[in-house]
Amino acid sequence: MKTSLPLVLAVALAGCVGGLADRSSAQAAAKVGISAEACGPIEGSLPVADGSPVTSDLARVSEDDARAAALLAVPGTTVTAVDLDEEDGFLVYDVDLVHEGSADGGGPIEVDVVVDAGSGEVLCTELD
Repeated sequence: MKTSLPLVLAVALAGCVGGLADRSSAQAAAKVGISAEACGPIEGSLPVADGSPVTSDLARVSEDDARAAALLAVPGTTVTAVDLDEEDGFLVYDVDLVHEGSADGGGPIEVDVVVDAGSGEVLCTELD
């Protein structure tokens, strides 16, 4: 298979720019005190079968409690969305947060917080 040099360079440049964007988001987040790592496999307390319907009556923790847990984990943010979901076979709340600006005047920083729907424990936080 023959690949053109411009195509190879374009793909390499796109990868570098994407990596720089991820790094600059992490640096901006760190400047305002937000610590977030990529989430690995989730281990919650309420297992659910893949493809099973996810309803609020399965959760032991309310949406409001999940929202409060996420805000405590990432202070200075605002909740933009809360969804009850299955992730890695466990029932969780996916709470989307936004911090309105970085310390250097940059744009908003989006953070995704995964909260265990059984215990209310924050399982992970990651930059969106």
